[in-house]
This record gives sequence, C-alpha cells and structure tokens, in this order.
Amino acid sequence: MKVPGSHRFKGAKAPEAYAETSISPEERQRRANLTDKDKTEEARAARKAAAKKRAETWWTADAISDSDLEPELLEPKTEEAPTGASRKFFRDTSESKPDPNQARKRAKRATKRAAQQANAKAERDGEKRESHAAYQARLASQWARYQEQQMRDHKKYGVDYATFHDELKAFHADHIANPFPKPPSYGCHRKDCMYAEQLEICHHELELCLRGSGRYTVEWLKKERALWHPDKFATKGDGPLLANEMFKLFQRLIEGA
Repeated sequence: MKVPGSHRFKGAKAPEAYAETSISPEERQRRANLTDKDKTEEARAARKAAAKKRAETWWTADAISDSDLEPELLEPKTEEAPTGASRKFFRDTSESKPDPNQARKRAKRATKRAAQQANAKAERDGEKRESHAAYQARLASQWARYQEQQMRDHKKYGVDYATFHDELKAFHADHIANPFPKPPSYGCHRKDCMYAEQLEICHHELELCLRGSGRYTVEWLKKERALWHPDKFATKGDGPLLANEMFKLFQRLIEGA
C-alpha cells in the first residue's frame, strides 16, 4: 500500500510503523497454534491498525526530518511578477468582482428600453391611424366629386339616355314598326375614336349618352353591354349586325375606362 506523501521521502528511514519488531517465543508458539482462518483475520486486523497509524503520523515532524525532504521543498520560492497574457488574466480576474448595483442598473436599462419600444409602437400606430384617416378622406373627396359629376351628366344628357332606353324597349316589342335604337350624334372630333359605320357614332358619343343615366361605372357598363348581345337580336332583321357594332362600342368603353 502506497503511503500518502511517500514521494516526499528521499533515502529516509521508514517510520516506526514500518519497522519490524522481535517476536517472543510465547508469541511464536501462539501463532503456530492458530488456524488458517484466525491467522487471516489477525493479519487483516494488524494491517488495518498499521495503516491507520501511518495515516495519522506520516506527516508529523517526528516522523519526517528536514534531511529526508527534497531541497526544493525547504527553499522558499519567490513568485514572479506576471507578465504579458498572465498579467492581463490576473487583472481581469481582480476587476470582475460583482457590482452590488448591477441588478438595479440592468433593471433600469430594461425599463428604459421597454419605454422606448412602447413610444416607437405608439408613434407607428399613430402614423397608421393618420394614414388611414387621410385615405378615408381622399376616398370621400373622390366619391363626392364622382357624385357631383354624375349629377351634372344626368342633368345634361338624361333626356337623351331616357329616349335611347325607351327606343330599345320599343324595338324589342315590335322591330318592324320601330327602328333600331341609336344614340344621338354629338359631333366628336377626337382622334382616338372607335367609329361604328352602321350606327354612325363613335364610342365617345355613346359614352355621353350613357352618362345621362347618372350611374356610369364599369360595373354598370358591363350590365348594359349584356342588353346588346347580338344573340338577343337574332330574329329581328338587321338587329344582329347593328347590335354587334353596339356591343363592340360598349366593350371599347369598358376597356378604356
């Protein structure tokens, strides 16, 4: 069994616990009469007692003398001043002491950051509300102008549209006695016109007549266009030809709206 600290001995005598002692004749006779089992138990007990004594006395000054120790253990060592990376390590270690006010500082920073985030969110929400309000106001303004324009158109062309619509009903009722309905010609001088030869009008003139309805929108034009599908005039003389031209004029208005 290796004794703790035994590496510190250099040619030293073993402690008294390791020294052999003389045995009396009576002890020899007693040991000779022991059974193998008793010898084993007695040897085990002796080893335990010796180990306990060694553990308690190996480090004492009486057990170890200065001559038994290695020279470097007796000579005091002077600590060298740390240089380079080691100096930085010790400096960082000494400076990393916990600050008792650190928790309060962190809480203060967190509160300040939360307040800044809340203010930024409030500003963004305010900008969104202002933008939405401006959008609603713009829509309201556009709708007001649209309504005003529709009223002016209805006042100016309302009679022409009503006559045009009544002629369409009459033609469907009796296509022999009533001519095919045609919008009035207003004399358009624009260059981008789509002209219908049989109807003798362009799509701009049809637009003016239709604006007299007071409901002129793309959705409304699509519904009105369905009234002029050539299939609805299949059995009414020249109705399919004229209705085909009217249908194309409506399509041009829808595409250019």
